Amino acid sequence: MVIYTIDKRESNRITCLRALCVVLVIFLHQYAGALGDTAFVATGTVVSNQTLEAIQYIISRIVTFAAVPLFFLISSVLLYAKEFTWKSNMKKKLKSLIFPYVLWITIYILIYCIGQTIPATALYFANAKRQVREMAICDFIGAYTGVGGNGIFVNALWFLRDLIILNFIAPMIKILIDRFPRLVFILLMILWNMGHVPGILILNTQSIVFFCLGYYVVKYGIRMKLLDKLSVRGGVFYISF
Repeated sequence: MVIYTIDKRESNRITCLRALCVVLVIFLHQYAGALGDTAFVATGTVVSNQTLEAIQYIISRIVTFAAVPLFFLISSVLLYAKEFTWKSNMKKKLKSLIFPYVLWITIYILIYCIGQTIPATALYFANAKRQVREMAICDFIGAYTGVGGNGIFVNALWFLRDLIILNFIAPMIKILIDRFPRLVFILLMILWNMGHVPGILILNTQSIVFFCLGYYVVKYGIRMKLLDKLSVRGGVFYISF
């Protein structure tokens, strides 16, 4: 078992990174597209401007896209940093991931069901793919798993779904990387740059790639202090040793 002790400084950095990622995710979901294409104009809204639209795109569609991969990478590192068994890990994830995931989707379904029943609020729950009383068994299965029906009932929770699945197969991922480290790494790079995960596998490309890379970080003892040696000279990154 590879020992990967996370000291206090690294722990603090990880905590700061997670907090930063939360902020980035919020910005990621605030992208409104071209300012001139909005259906309404709120008081104080700046009119369409190419410079502002470019800044908005850079922040909400480039910089913030690092948040989700970082979340998967950090989750993987924290998991593989210490020895665990499948049973002990899933017991912990039952409380921290699975139960909250199922609970929140159930709450959303109930809210939609009630909202669609009351005439005064039905208009606000008119999503054609979220008509609870018309949902079949396959729709309810899809609402929780993303397989079948109209997909996950709460789209934003796809991250938790992927994290649950990846934790479920975490020992298998470790075995594969230990036996074929170079091959798996090459396949991950191909998947990230050119590949597409078949819908039947449910998982998102970035979740697979960065969760697996998290184990590489642990396996080869890659430390955050390596970043302290980075410097920029003439627009090129250098590592000083």
